[in-house]
Amino acid sequence: MTEKGVIIIGGNVQGLGLLRTYARNNIQTIVINNKQLDIVKFSKYLKRYIFFRDVGKPQKLKDFLITLAETEDLQDWVILPTEDSVVYTLSMYKSELEQFYKIPTAGWDVVKVTYDKKLTYLLAEKIGIPIPKTFYPTSFEDVLLISGTVEYPCLLKPAVMHRFYNQTGKKLLTVNSREELLSSYQTMARLIPPSEILIQEIVTGTPKHPISFGCFMTKDSVSWIMIEKKRMIPLDFGVGTYNETVMIPELKDLSLKILNELGYTGLCEVEFIKDSKDQRYKFLEINPRSWLQITITNQSNKPLIPLVYYYHQNKTEMVHKITKTNNDEFHKIKWVHFWQDIYVVVTQALRGTISLSEYLKTFLGKVEYAVESWDDPLPFLIEPWLYCVSFVKKIIKKRSLLKDASVEAELN
Repeated sequence: MTEKGVIIIGGNVQGLGLLRTYARNNIQTIVINNKQLDIVKFSKYLKRYIFFRDVGKPQKLKDFLITLAETEDLQDWVILPTEDSVVYTLSMYKSELEQFYKIPTAGWDVVKVTYDKKLTYLLAEKIGIPIPKTFYPTSFEDVLLISGTVEYPCLLKPAVMHRFYNQTGKKLLTVNSREELLSSYQTMARLIPPSEILIQEIVTGTPKHPISFGCFMTKDSVSWIMIEKKRMIPLDFGVGTYNETVMIPELKDLSLKILNELGYTGLCEVEFIKDSKDQRYKFLEINPRSWLQITITNQSNKPLIPLVYYYHQNKTEMVHKITKTNNDEFHKIKWVHFWQDIYVVVTQALRGTISLSEYLKTFLGKVEYAVESWDDPLPFLIEPWLYCVSFVKKIIKKRSLLKDASVEAELN
């Protein structure tokens, strides 16, 4: 291949969005994934899909990428991750991989603070950014002491989310009493190191709509967008299924404060939620990569996905065209993941919290669809069937991983 392109590591909805965006901008792509069956494989824009089982193993992925560059002349192609485990690999081996590729991911000295939520929260507290009240136990004895002071219900959160999620399909555990906290902590400690378990208050307020500041930062500029997750799956602590752009200057300032403190460069998402108790926005996390709803920027005057490519390939004119436009021009752009959002809407309708007319307003104005596309329809049509396959696989995997009956009962 003579033209430099983009290697997308990871698939699903996010990988599909990156693939389509680059293809529509006449930029070559290769998708590397550890799934034989993925929604990306049904896109007409897919030219090459490489199945690599060990995507989640840093040393093996690094060696594979180097071999791929040498054998297929991929010098200076850009690599974009969609998963935290791949971020870890690219940041840890950045100096080695940069001999072959363009790596927008920041180095490990920066990424480690975003990768481990314990380090992230400690930094936020240090520089005066509000966070939900958080405890950092290192042993069961610590939890015993904390259990008498924490307000219930509260959360048990893994500091490194993907290690827990890959085993359980859950991002966190909600506990409602002291006894449940002690039991759930012991359950979680059998799956991940106890030092990686955080206890955190639940930010109060209804509805709970996290706000995300998504950006691409360089040493010279920052291009950004801000979205509110209007509907999520799961309903309280989930990923967005319907989002709208918003403008909250305070959150832009807080986001840039922590990112500048880190010396961050590259793509990232900074997330906040408003606490009804004190009416303050509380910092939740930084995702140091492209994020699920990043294709919403395709509808704005700051299309971040092609910008990353143009920047790293030194296409100065294209970079200047995007970065010099007014960031304040986006207004009420929407992002919808149709099939997942249907599930959320039906659930809310049964609870009486949404009407048909409210739902239909979802499709008014400028809308970016996560999967639905008139010029690439097959992924949208096949997606529900893939969910069925994924559901069955998760049940099988959970039963094989959680052999301890008490662990399985706790997580259910």
